[in-house]
Amino acid sequence: MTARLRHIAISVPDPEEAAVFFEKAFGMTRAGNAGFGIYMTDGTMNVALLRFPEEMFDGKPRWYGIMHFGMWVDNLEEAVKQVTERGHAVAEFAARLGVSVYSMYQWVKRYSVPAEERQASTTY
Repeated sequence: MTARLRHIAISVPDPEEAAVFFEKAFGMTRAGNAGFGIYMTDGTMNVALLRFPEEMFDGKPRWYGIMHFGMWVDNLEEAVKQVTERGHAVAEFAARLGVSVYSMYQWVKRYSVPAEERQASTTY
């Protein structure tokens, strides 16, 4: 299974100022507005420049830097299988990725079922 880095989300004090920097320094272009900032792209990789509201920090000091990154995988079912078969506990993997254990269990539950079975059991 091949995995490729697809995007990086960065918490910044001023998304507009950061966007101008990414345009001038790296030749990136604006891909659109994000809920809390601006999406930049080089045509392959995307960078989300975000300023999160104070209430998201639960009274802790605001911090800036990399929030998360996203990987593009060729086959999501294979990715789930690879992670779980290599002995990584779902809770450990969720913590390492910075996502909720509930979300990770839902992901594993959904994508551990072959696509044909998922499609057959989906009702509209």
